[in-house]
Amino acid sequence: MLYFPHHGLQGELAARRTAIALGSQAPETTIALTHEQAASEATRRAYEDVGARVVDLGPARQEVGSVAPFFLQRILQLIRVHRSVRTDVVGTYALFAHSAGAIVEAHVPRERLDALVERELGPSCVMPAQELRAIFDWSTHV
Repeated sequence: MLYFPHHGLQGELAARRTAIALGSQAPETTIALTHEQAASEATRRAYEDVGARVVDLGPARQEVGSVAPFFLQRILQLIRVHRSVRTDVVGTYALFAHSAGAIVEAHVPRERLDALVERELGPSCVMPAQELRAIFDWSTHV
């Protein structure tokens, strides 16, 4: 699995939490860090300590005259050699992976999803699960 983690303002702390959450999947996971994230020894070490492979995506801007693959080509190559892609933010990397035909898993905490729904639709549009079951005649857990 190829994982594009998003650490936000929490940086190294978020990296440690994400690395621990990988659990037994860590040895089969490649962590794709932005060039800025990879520059942090503590961020890289958090993933390496749990057995994950860490890859620096490199600079997004290409130097004049460079023969290295362009940034998007490097990302595409990474996506193509992995069975699936995980991200904790539905953003550019998830869209690239989806357009390249990869299986994409968006790993987003429940609180963040709830906040997004409330912000986009408003609290009046959010119904408790029991009410939804009654309206749609669902007999299984939702």
